[in-house]
Amino acid sequence: MEDETDLEDPGKNLKKKQGMARLLALSERGKGLLVCGIALGCIGSVLQLVPYLASWRVITSLMSGVASGSAPEAGSMLWWGAVGLAGLLSGTAASWIAGIAAHAHAYRTVCDIRIAVAEHVGRLPMGYLDSSSIGQVEQVMDADVEQVEAFLAHQVPDLASALATLIVLFVLMFAANVWLALACLAPIVIGIACQLQAMAKVMKTGAIKKNFDVLERINSSAIQYVEGMPAIKAFGQTTASFRGFKDDTEAYRDFTVGMTDQIRPGYVRFRVFTLSVATFAAPVAIALFLGNPSDVALAAVCVFALVVGPAASSPVLKLRMFAESVNTVNEAVGRVCAVLDLEPQGQVSQDVRATPQDAGIAFDRVTFSYPGAENPAVDGVSFAVEPGSTCAIVGPSGAGKSTIAELVGRFWDVDEGMVRIGGVDVRELGTDALMDIVAFVFQDSFLFAGTIRDNIAMGLPSATEDQIAAAASAAQCDEFLARLPKGIDTVVGAGGVRLSGGERQRVAIARAILKSAPILILDEASSFADAQTQFSIHRALAELTRGKTVLTIAHRLETVQSANQIIVMDKGRIVQRGRHDELIGVDGPYADMWVSGDRAADWKLGTEKAEVSL
Repeated sequence: MEDETDLEDPGKNLKKKQGMARLLALSERGKGLLVCGIALGCIGSVLQLVPYLASWRVITSLMSGVASGSAPEAGSMLWWGAVGLAGLLSGTAASWIAGIAAHAHAYRTVCDIRIAVAEHVGRLPMGYLDSSSIGQVEQVMDADVEQVEAFLAHQVPDLASALATLIVLFVLMFAANVWLALACLAPIVIGIACQLQAMAKVMKTGAIKKNFDVLERINSSAIQYVEGMPAIKAFGQTTASFRGFKDDTEAYRDFTVGMTDQIRPGYVRFRVFTLSVATFAAPVAIALFLGNPSDVALAAVCVFALVVGPAASSPVLKLRMFAESVNTVNEAVGRVCAVLDLEPQGQVSQDVRATPQDAGIAFDRVTFSYPGAENPAVDGVSFAVEPGSTCAIVGPSGAGKSTIAELVGRFWDVDEGMVRIGGVDVRELGTDALMDIVAFVFQDSFLFAGTIRDNIAMGLPSATEDQIAAAASAAQCDEFLARLPKGIDTVVGAGGVRLSGGERQRVAIARAILKSAPILILDEASSFADAQTQFSIHRALAELTRGKTVLTIAHRLETVQSANQIIVMDKGRIVQRGRHDELIGVDGPYADMWVSGDRAADWKLGTEKAEVSL
């Protein structure tokens, strides 16, 4: 049962573990595949040394024949040739199977981690992604997790096979001749020392973390740059004008150049020494041979060292890659676990969840501040919305209007006070239960990749074709659906890239109509509609809101005149409340906003000629 719990949430109960220990815990499921991959990889690497040994035996046989003046034994040479070929083929097969097993385990682990991160983000406050960089989340889900895949699929098996190869190789060489073995080992030890010195400098400066930080900033800036491209083109700006993206890109260039300058000397020395095994072994071999030129066996050993010794360079290069990847994967795992370790939003168990008595909404001395903010977005707010009534929240930008809507949907938990639905604290309702009774239509509506039909059906997955079509018609979607090549079955990209803002908004309204929840949260739902469509959408909203409790965030006061209650917000506090007729007749913020709205509506583009200098 414990293993099943860890599988469902790999980050659960593991917060004290970090680095490699945390990675091992996250990759626990299916570790038999990894063990199998490591074992077969070691066997394959050792078997691939057999051709070198076979070649040595053939050379020894030839040299013995020359020394004795007799013809070499053809049968023995063919036998060793067959042994070498068999070792090569079997070693290749074992390494191939090892790669499959290691990759299967790595892909399973990556899948588990991505699912765990996605599910954990789903358990965080729903406003989490509003306060977090999309680039940062994308970096964790994509590049950071890919580092784990490369480490488990390649570096761990390579470490085991490289160690096995080196151990077997040097055991054979020391058994053959200690001096030759030491001559082959010396440049490898010196090269590793040079590399360790360079890596120590990198670790001391924290360059690995800086690299990931810069990549996160580039991801965020790139997303903003692409999203802001229409504005850049509209105002004739160049790429350089998008200061954030340009600065982050140049910062990454400067960082990588500096990093390369710092690493290059040690890396060059490492490769020079590691790839110079034959250079160190040759003088020793010549000296030994000249000391006893008649010893055929010694000559054969010298040849063996010169042939096999340089083969140690390849596994040593793999060891360097492993050491480098450990630093990288530690940073990647740390960033993944930073998400997994975020405290999820508290949930009550199914058997103790309360049931709302009605669809009324009440704020009781609610105070809330966004993470990192100095001042509260909502400060000591109290009001009630009767079931079946409409309450409009108005006020200047930054007054806390949208925050009120987010708190009703529990996008965030309040710092003080309580938000109730039907007399029940929203924190005592499960997320699923809360979402069943609340529907949202935000100012910036998001559509998922799929058909328009699929996007509307998200409001009620069990809806029939007739219900979906009726919801689309009620939301005034028929007009633009008729222009699309496949109508309601037209595929739209993530974000609805083929639809205008007003069309996306109408699809979102259709989704809310289909859901038919008793509580409806509207954030200027008709903001993207043109004058021709706006009246139709208001009629659709009138049908949608009939008999429901409605909390609407309004920027245009003419849309809230019929609301049962209007709450005026400013700097997170309620400064006025009442009906339109009551508020418009007294001096105050509402009347001031109404007058300002009238002036804006009466404004026309001036026709006076003005002197323009170019």
